[in-house]
Amino acid sequence: MSRSSSSLYMMSDDSQSDVEEIEHDKKYGSYEITPKYLQISKHLKIAKLSNETNTINALYKLEALIVGDKEKICVLRLGGVHLLVNLIKTDYQRSVIASLRVLKLLCTHYFIIDEVIKLEGLQCLVKLVGIYYRNRLKNLANKTLVILILEVLQLMSVSRRAKRLIRSFLGIPHLHDSSINSVSSDISRTSMSAQGRKRSITVSLNSKRFQDIDVTDLKMIQLASNILWSCSESKSNVASLLSYDFLNIAIELLHLQICEIDLPIMGLINQCCVVEEFCNKAIKNNLIYHCVRCLRHKNHHVMQLVSLQTICKCVRNRVEIKDMVNKLGGLKVFMWIIDINENGKSSLLIATLHTLAQCLQGSTKNCTWFDSDDNLRRIFDLIILNNNNKVIECCFEVLKEFLDVCIENSISLLKISDICIESLRLTCKNVIVAINEVLIVGMKNLEFKRTLLMKDVLPLVWSNMNSQYSDVVSTSADVLYNLIDDPNDTADSIRAISGGLEILVNLMRSQIKEIVASVGNLVSKVALDDENRLVLVKFGILETILSQCKTNNLHVFKSICSCIVRFSSNVDSCAKLKGTIRYIGGWLHSSELCAKYDAVHALFCLSFDKDNCIVMHNSGIFKHLVELMQRSDSESLQNECTRCVNNIKKNAPSVI
Repeated sequence: MSRSSSSLYMMSDDSQSDVEEIEHDKKYGSYEITPKYLQISKHLKIAKLSNETNTINALYKLEALIVGDKEKICVLRLGGVHLLVNLIKTDYQRSVIASLRVLKLLCTHYFIIDEVIKLEGLQCLVKLVGIYYRNRLKNLANKTLVILILEVLQLMSVSRRAKRLIRSFLGIPHLHDSSINSVSSDISRTSMSAQGRKRSITVSLNSKRFQDIDVTDLKMIQLASNILWSCSESKSNVASLLSYDFLNIAIELLHLQICEIDLPIMGLINQCCVVEEFCNKAIKNNLIYHCVRCLRHKNHHVMQLVSLQTICKCVRNRVEIKDMVNKLGGLKVFMWIIDINENGKSSLLIATLHTLAQCLQGSTKNCTWFDSDDNLRRIFDLIILNNNNKVIECCFEVLKEFLDVCIENSISLLKISDICIESLRLTCKNVIVAINEVLIVGMKNLEFKRTLLMKDVLPLVWSNMNSQYSDVVSTSADVLYNLIDDPNDTADSIRAISGGLEILVNLMRSQIKEIVASVGNLVSKVALDDENRLVLVKFGILETILSQCKTNNLHVFKSICSCIVRFSSNVDSCAKLKGTIRYIGGWLHSSELCAKYDAVHALFCLSFDKDNCIVMHNSGIFKHLVELMQRSDSESLQNECTRCVNNIKKNAPSVI
């Protein structure tokens, strides 16, 4: 190739060069002229204007100079990226390889990725993969070239624009056919040469005799799978993969049990599992077995995360698949991961706990297994020892799913009640909140509730009402509300707690809405006992209700209404609650049906006092009640309005 005929890229004239330099300076900033800058400039000039041999030598020297972002930007400023893209488009394989090696170093910089895309280099790379596929990768040089192309594409695929273009240039079928399909179809051959120049990896395929797979094939599969994993982000892209019989090939590759390709293949399968049809076929092809197998890679956290995500997608609302996970030893592996990561990788711990919860959900077999051994204790210990809120939330998710199944299937909850009571004695805020949440779920089971009362848990939970943490107080109040079925039975126990009822009145004065809402509900339950009600009035509960009824929070309002209903049964208390009427009446205009109903019911209870009825009439509440009675779509609300209107007419006929 002569110097005159083989110039791959000619320098532009001075004026054009000046304009380009100004534009580059605007975008990338000015660059200091250093000896390395001059060396890069020299090698680029040789590569632009020399024959093939000199071009290749210049590119190899240029490759040695690129060590950081400064050198990369320097190459970009001097038109090096333009040169490399033009070289890739030539028919000279050695030049293409040399330019790809340099481009591989450069494509870690976003500016350079954008420039390659702008110069249509990405389109060219995708097409090259297809061209070399048609040559069936018969020699090592072709394989080396494809590996270089795939390495560059993998670097570029971090860019969203690049991902989109890889897909639009039919990159998915090219990548699939050229590297995954072509290699896997010939996977049974022995690729060790007589001279031993190619290193091989011995693998087992479907329990057949041991065979060899060449490391270049392995590298191609790994790179192509990584790119496909990165680019297959939507259902439409997954559909294009499915049309290329990807699933059978992927499962075949997983049977090789080679760690280097397990991750990208599992990642790609995980992406594809968003399509239910693919997920169903994958399960039939033994995907769950491979997921559980990949979870055993002790120090490969990304692999474990991807496998956990895949299991989560597969077990959605399918009890038989959840049981299959346990049958293959999956739950045992989950507990092993939890044990070795309780103080380590929180992301892996969270993912494992979430997947465990999904597998327990609705599965009696899995919950029976989980109840055996010491698994419950291990989850509670994790709550106690861990200070990560997300981990504690996931532990609660596990226990909640377990409890739901136990309650539904009458599985004994004696063990979990003992652990809960033991854990409540701790002072850690996160632990108490989590245990309270577990107790609330567990008390759907009457036997569980009776067990807690027999073990005298009431004073223990009540003591947490003195906590400085609002979530501890609110969840403890919720536990007590659910625990007290008949206040007459527990009245003596409640009054025996030092300052028990006074604590409730003080907490009702809080500015924290969650506390007021939860404690208000508890007060309404405790006040069912006549003696408790008198003590609460003595401590000033009526004045507290008057001050809190001005709220605009729905949950607080509902709890205040419950308290009004409870205390208005007494004539004196009913009269003292007159100040709440106008605020309650304001909630009749709410868009929430439940708020309207609670407001009307509270007004009905207050309407037994004549003065209260007069206030309702004069403030326009009576008129609005009549309107609601006539035009409400809710039959229950209409009935409650009718009761209230009739009561007002009965108790204050002179003002109607």
